[in-house]
Amino acid sequence: MRVQFDATLDDFVDVMSRCLARSGKLRSWRLDWLSTQCFIVWLAIYALLPGSTGKRTLIAVIGAAIGVCIFPFFNRSSQIRRLREMTREQIGSDGPVPILVELSEQGISTKQLKTQIFHEWSRVAAIEETDDSIDFFMHDGSATIVRKRAFTSAEEKDEFLKFAQKHFEAARQAPSFPKGT
Repeated sequence: MRVQFDATLDDFVDVMSRCLARSGKLRSWRLDWLSTQCFIVWLAIYALLPGSTGKRTLIAVIGAAIGVCIFPFFNRSSQIRRLREMTREQIGSDGPVPILVELSEQGISTKQLKTQIFHEWSRVAAIEETDDSIDFFMHDGSATIVRKRAFTSAEEKDEFLKFAQKHFEAARQAPSFPKGT
């Protein structure tokens, strides 16, 4: 089964954001960053505010708590801006970029920008359907996202998804090879 669609710069940024959101390591780094930022806010308020130790500590804790609430919003917008710049540099334009995705009994083949990537079904970690796409997340943290605009009908999309889920489940049921083979 084969589908094709044109991907925009926003599509590429969305794919990268979805991959990053699934990363446990990135979540750990974000928590470390947030903790560090809040500690710096607490320390700055505590050190610069006059008054008793109790008063300074309380106000510094309130300042750090406010930081916990607002820092993630700043980080998200900064992340999107940086991903957009990096993606524009990688693809060399704002798009559109033709994307060809083909499902076979062996796996998923994606072709874009004169590059072809193949993932065997055993490398697929999850298949998720969203409002605008069918997402194939791989064990290595990468993803193939098929936009629903690639399909000419709901029936074609359903057939594509059914084919993918059938082969994904079969690969999950198959015995795995010993490590090193």
